[in-house]
Amino acid sequence: FMVLDSCEDAQEPVALLRSRMLEANIPEVLAPIEVKNRPITTQVLHSFEEAGMSIGKKLTQKSKAKAAKSQDKDLSKALGRVASSLYIVTAKKAGVRHAMVASWVT
Repeated sequence: FMVLDSCEDAQEPVALLRSRMLEANIPEVLAPIEVKNRPITTQVLHSFEEAGMSIGKKLTQKSKAKAAKSQDKDLSKALGRVASSLYIVTAKKAGVRHAMVASWVT
């Protein structure tokens, strides 16, 4: 869990929400973010954005590690047989195309 300040005067205190989550043995992903001063500055908004990116990264790390471990063994063998040179590698995911120059050394 992660507790974010809603910036409303009528909200429950961040510390109270955090303690309830900890009492319920829910693991804390990131420290709470509280907004102490008004008006809300771009630095505050930036900290919220960074927190969201950090959570996104943590959520995808496990799935990426699992996918890497279950990589097709035949694919690994085939890539091992590729001659040493430069190649243009292309991929398409969700309609977006990517390309890069890669070099394999066998």
